[in-house]
Amino acid sequence: MLAGGGGAFKTGRALDFRKNKSDDSDPGISHSNLLVSIMNLLGDPRTTVQQDGKNYCSDPITLT
Repeated sequence: MLAGGGGAFKTGRALDFRKNKSDDSDPGISHSNLLVSIMNLLGDPRTTVQQDGKNYCSDPITLT
């Protein structure tokens, strides 16, 4: 659950990032993509998160 972010992104909605909406086992978009998107809203310009040189974000999510 996220708060309004000072109007930085649209609230009052539920987002489903699974690629196949009818498949509950579909992992969908990486949680890291959401974290990078939140970092961007807070002014952090990074486009990925890394651990041991491996990227864990394919693309930030558009939250607006």
